[in-house]
Amino acid sequence: MRILVDQNLAASVAESLTKAGHDAVHTRDIDMRVAPDEDLLDLCRNQSRLMLTSDVRLNKFLADRNAPNPSVIIIRHYRRDIDALSDVLGILSTAERVINNGDHSVISLQKDKLARKRILPFTPLNDELAE
Repeated sequence: MRILVDQNLAASVAESLTKAGHDAVHTRDIDMRVAPDEDLLDLCRNQSRLMLTSDVRLNKFLADRNAPNPSVIIIRHYRRDIDALSDVLGILSTAERVINNGDHSVISLQKDKLARKRILPFTPLNDELAE
């Protein structure tokens, strides 16, 4: 899966995702450390990447712009970014299937809790991402 790891997460997250077989890049590695959200989302759209972030404002940002994509995983309430990695890896295959079906989503991932919203229409879904 192609993933852009946002500047608010450690570069080691992208490195670990790459070691796990994903095409992951960190904003630091592509000279976009201080890029605005819109530029990062455009990059994700243009390169068919999922965005991995801890920026909870992206839900509203995408909804305000009626943006149908890209898909975003927001990790929240983990003590360290790397602590979220096993949970992220656990849902990536299902997230990829959702994206390939054209159903781009915002996935909020926090310890022992998972929620997904369709980007457009921006409504909660009842289905589980975990297989």
